[in-house]
Amino acid sequence: KQLYYDMLERTQRGNLDVTEWIVWFLQCYERAALHTLDVIAEVQRANAIFTYAAKQGLNERQRLVLRIFLDRYDGRLNPAKYAQMTDKSVDTAQRDLADLVAKGVLVRTGATSNVSYDLSPAIPVPTRITERPNTAVWPVEADQTVRRTKRP
Repeated sequence: KQLYYDMLERTQRGNLDVTEWIVWFLQCYERAALHTLDVIAEVQRANAIFTYAAKQGLNERQRLVLRIFLDRYDGRLNPAKYAQMTDKSVDTAQRDLADLVAKGVLVRTGATSNVSYDLSPAIPVPTRITERPNTAVWPVEADQTVRRTKRP
């Protein structure tokens, strides 16, 4: 918010050329649009995973953990964490996780005491809507101004 007021203040002084403000505003708009595309891609990914998982016949505990896992879960999913999320025993967690692996929803990594689970790369998920450009869409130098022409 402060950047907005600073930019507005800077463009209101001097020759009243608003080009710098318009460029700044369009760059903000570009960042917001790219963020929106990222959110849409995340929602589409989660939807594709849930659609695939629903066809596999998951129980309520498995759906709950999958929802938590897709909601930006940090860390590794293991039987102890699964048991904690569902308020069930570690044995039940291990059975549920083995079932999710068998159904192709999760893959198991690690061995015995260091086992963890991640989403299966075999689940068909949509690719990203668009790639971010390497440069700004509105590259304008600070001293660049829009050439005004007189109207007839």
